[in-house]
Amino acid sequence: MKKSYWSILGALALIMIAFLPWRFQVNDDELMMWLVSGAYTGMPENYAVFIHPILSFSLAKLYSFFPLIPWYPFLWFTLGYFAYFTLLQVIEREFVSNRIKIIFFLFAFAFLIHFSFFLQFSIVSSLCVCAGLANRISKNKLHVHPGKFWMFSDLLIIAGFLIRPEVAILLLAASCLYFLILSHQKTLMLSTLYPLVFVLFFQGITFLWPKSEPLQDFIEHNQLRSQVFDHPFLQLEKDRFINSEPELYYFSNGLIDFSENQLTRDKLLEWKHMLDDLRWEAVSFSFYKKSFGTFIQNERFVLTLMALFLLFTLYTNLKKGLKLLLVIILGLVVLAPFYLIKIQIYILLFLLFFILMILDRQEGEFHKWPFLIFQSILSIVIVFHCYSFSLSHHNISSGTELQEKLNKLKGDGYAEIIIASENKYYLELIFESPLPFKIMGWASLYEHYFLNNENSDRAYLIDSNTYKSNLGYFKNCNYQVEKFNNFIIVKCPK
Repeated sequence: MKKSYWSILGALALIMIAFLPWRFQVNDDELMMWLVSGAYTGMPENYAVFIHPILSFSLAKLYSFFPLIPWYPFLWFTLGYFAYFTLLQVIEREFVSNRIKIIFFLFAFAFLIHFSFFLQFSIVSSLCVCAGLANRISKNKLHVHPGKFWMFSDLLIIAGFLIRPEVAILLLAASCLYFLILSHQKTLMLSTLYPLVFVLFFQGITFLWPKSEPLQDFIEHNQLRSQVFDHPFLQLEKDRFINSEPELYYFSNGLIDFSENQLTRDKLLEWKHMLDDLRWEAVSFSFYKKSFGTFIQNERFVLTLMALFLLFTLYTNLKKGLKLLLVIILGLVVLAPFYLIKIQIYILLFLLFFILMILDRQEGEFHKWPFLIFQSILSIVIVFHCYSFSLSHHNISSGTELQEKLNKLKGDGYAEIIIASENKYYLELIFESPLPFKIMGWASLYEHYFLNNENSDRAYLIDSNTYKSNLGYFKNCNYQVEKFNNFIIVKCPK
């Protein structure tokens, strides 16, 4: 099967996925889309927090000129496909054996469909950077490209940087260190070093660029929020705080509202220092078990892919595969007390492992029967995953029913409606503009700094399970409770 077959198959898969209930994996993507499209505040906003200001400014302008086009997901789908196409080129160039090529093609195809089912900006960034970097290293290694400083696929690295600067810097730095320390290939290290220096320089300019006072204050406040909310000790040991620090416990469950001006910088800083002091108390075998398992236990498809690729690598390239795997595990052990090991981290490292096993391996021999077994298992896993996802619309709640309830609440005088739940419950409404509801989290901090919203009667639509474990959050509100589908509606008149 040639590269052209896989490129056509990938394009057809993306077209089909566009008509399935694909979704953003986390609500950070939804919030950034709502901001740049104008759905959240009424006008396209130039700043979208996690993505680079140049990209958020560009998306806001596109939405201003062509508001009916869903630019945000369209860009993610487009970049995902070009990253996939670039990986196909690298695989075609690097291997002689058709059997090895087919296995790598299948893994690349699996990445494309899964990451398109569940769009997430850090993962799209990782895919772009890894594909662009793999192409750059491959061409320089095989002397396909006469120049070392610039090639067309570097646009993928730039795109990945604009989507998530930290991801691009981390992947480029890790690749550079790999070729310098583990692989001892100076030429390939230099191929990685050039884009690394470029993105570091560009990030330095961005960091030093003068910002307006509200924006600078917002950025610092939001960074502090993130340092507390994503603190490993908090998220992995949150039950410790149910009685001793109930406000922190509610915060850890996403009940974050800056509009009441209670989550001040001083309060967040106090929590951060407390969590930092408790960090080493938690480090134990059970802590690492929670750290490595909590955020990936439901990612069965990704776990299966990782296991299959690891088996494939150890079978065909045992020495280098095992050495790199041990380094990655050691890195996770060191990082775990300081960072949450979320699914995004696993996928970032998986993609890095994937491209390094393409670029720095002896091709070896892959016999017929092991090849047929790997090919069959991987194909069955992909087909089953696609079939399962095609049935997932049964789990999507009715957008019409939710919209009717939102309209009724508005009619009853509740000007602010806050939803705190999984996005599958409001999936059919995410492209509404203006958005008929708001969500909790850093969006309330954005409103606190940039929008002059008056306090008004408010209603919360809280997921039933979240409500049960966070009843005390509403103790200061003279609230009324109503059941609606999977939600508890909490009405808080001012």
